[in-house]
Amino acid sequence: MADSLKEVVPAHMVPVPSPVPVSLSHSQPAQRVTSVLLNGRNFHAWSRSFQLYLGGKRKTRWILGKEPKPAESDPKFDEWVSDNCIILGWMFNSMEDRVYHMFMYHDTVHGLWTALTQMYAHARNESRIFELYREVSHASQTSLELSVADFFGYLQTRWEELAQYEPLSDFPSDGAVESKRLDRRHTYQFLMGLKSEFETLRTQILNTSPLPSLYEAFAIVDGDERRRRILPSLSLPESSSIVPDQRAFAAASGTHLYCQHCRKPGHLIDRCWVLHPELKQQFSRPRGGGRGGGRSGGRGRGTPRTGTVAEVDSMPANLPDFKQLQLQIAQLQSHLGLATASQSSGPTAAIVAETPTALHGPDFEEDFWQGHTRASYIPRMLRAPSAFDLIHSDVWGPSPVTALSQHRYYVTFIDDYTRCTWVYLMRHKSEVFSHFTHFLQMIKTQYNTVVRNIRSDNGREYITNEFRAELNKCGILQQLTCPYTPEQNGVAERKNRHIMSVVRCLLRGMGVPKYFWHMAVLTATYLINRTPSRVLNGKAPLHILQPASTLFPIIPRVFGCTCFVQNRSPTRTKLDDKAVRCIFLGYSSMSKGYRCYDPVTRHMYHSLDVTFLETVPFFSNSTPNPGSEILAADEPIPPRPLPILEPTSPTPTPNGSLSPVASQDPSPRAQAPLPASSPESGMSSPFVSDIPPPRSFRFL
Repeated sequence: MADSLKEVVPAHMVPVPSPVPVSLSHSQPAQRVTSVLLNGRNFHAWSRSFQLYLGGKRKTRWILGKEPKPAESDPKFDEWVSDNCIILGWMFNSMEDRVYHMFMYHDTVHGLWTALTQMYAHARNESRIFELYREVSHASQTSLELSVADFFGYLQTRWEELAQYEPLSDFPSDGAVESKRLDRRHTYQFLMGLKSEFETLRTQILNTSPLPSLYEAFAIVDGDERRRRILPSLSLPESSSIVPDQRAFAAASGTHLYCQHCRKPGHLIDRCWVLHPELKQQFSRPRGGGRGGGRSGGRGRGTPRTGTVAEVDSMPANLPDFKQLQLQIAQLQSHLGLATASQSSGPTAAIVAETPTALHGPDFEEDFWQGHTRASYIPRMLRAPSAFDLIHSDVWGPSPVTALSQHRYYVTFIDDYTRCTWVYLMRHKSEVFSHFTHFLQMIKTQYNTVVRNIRSDNGREYITNEFRAELNKCGILQQLTCPYTPEQNGVAERKNRHIMSVVRCLLRGMGVPKYFWHMAVLTATYLINRTPSRVLNGKAPLHILQPASTLFPIIPRVFGCTCFVQNRSPTRTKLDDKAVRCIFLGYSSMSKGYRCYDPVTRHMYHSLDVTFLETVPFFSNSTPNPGSEILAADEPIPPRPLPILEPTSPTPTPNGSLSPVASQDPSPRAQAPLPASSPESGMSSPFVSDIPPPRSFRFL
């Protein structure tokens, strides 16, 4: 029996079999084994991913140098060479080309890993740590235009990389405390970067005790964003609230109330005012008050059925708005003796504000005639996804003062995405179609894209047959506002207001006459397109449309100031003035120069050789009359006055010749022909807002 017993061996003396090495003979050396390529700045993330992959293959000893190269006579030499080549292939295929060309001649895995570690695995990369902290501190969901999940991932990647540079092992004594402190810090950074629409939810999270962890806070905010995106709010607007406005209620469409006494619909015999005149006082509205106390006076009428609504029981605060609504409907119907919603054939009881048949119908029709108000307009808060997806347009005019160029209108085209504005001056509204076709062609040629939608009001110039035919030809969808509803075209309306506000400031600042308003409009558009906007997160419209363009190729100057333009006329002699005194009227749209106008010769100069007196207005404080300062186009140009140095009477000289002054030619100096773009040339001026098209060259 003793022989049959086996000897028990202690566990620590049982030999442990060594792990069987995994062969890589079936692996492919050309495959990529990491999710990101090594670029020199992400060595910590890349090395961790590569080590995890090698650990799964039981080949971590290769990068640690624990797999020495056997002798060529060793039977394992060929297997070692094969595994070495396969792992080298994994490493090379997980690098960017620039890094690969630096290390492509390494022959062993351990040698390559050592070189990469010495090259990129610094103990502390202070510049990278500073860059990561700066990215985290400046990160916000609004500026990055990311969802909650993407914004959290953006922060998480930078926190993980910081953890590689600053591991918790640096705090051996209080590592747990530092871990909690780090989690709270990350939670605060995540909540600070959320959009303003999460302000209420953010306050609730911060007021929670104890403070939720980072992942709990993310789950709460992400769930709220998903709910908003999938299930929009079903709450009613304040104007349709039941108790404050004390509206009338009616049963569903399937219920028909009829009084057997007065033979009138809308009530039953127990609520008939003919049999029960005391009910009329109970349900009649006070004459002096307004709706809900908000209005008073002649037009305000008291709200009916105050007695009925006063008897509605208070609703539980924790019920949803829709449940409160149904409960209030049931109570009011029960009080008025109406059929309940369960007895009606309709789905639910309908709310009919100021319904004539709610109590004693015909007497309440006056509510529609006297108290009808416009519905509140909820503005659109979304922008087009790309440039020229949506164009807003509107016509301004007629101007109370005709411009010097005979223009009385202008039309604007505003891109919804970039908010860039193009302005075309017009003498008649019928010119909108021609300017619109030119605008479409310019967008197609300069930006290699097309306009997809255009939004405007119901102006006659936008609904002509030729305008609609052009839209159908180009495949552009037209969006028209409701009649007399300018708020639906709010972008164009606000842009007109912005332009005219700047125009008034430009004219008022230097006392410029009002008949120069057309030049002020072009200058205002030029400046607005280059001014940072809060809507665009502090960027200028032109910078978004053309990121590589220069906002101000020439120095901005004070509109309406005195300037002197170099006289480059071919008829100028050595005795003529070298400069002409002009008024500065903006910036040229066709050349790199300033627009300067000489009222005496009625000539518009486009020049860069200009000297400005920005503190000296061209006109005096009193606005001159256009007829006194600027002559009509058909009147001759008067000669400039000449200085009289001597008496005008011809006095003979000792040799019998006339005096030098008397021999001067009194005829006016020859003037250069007026260009086609000048206001008085008689041609249609190509005055448009000057957004420069993208070019492959720059002015020197």
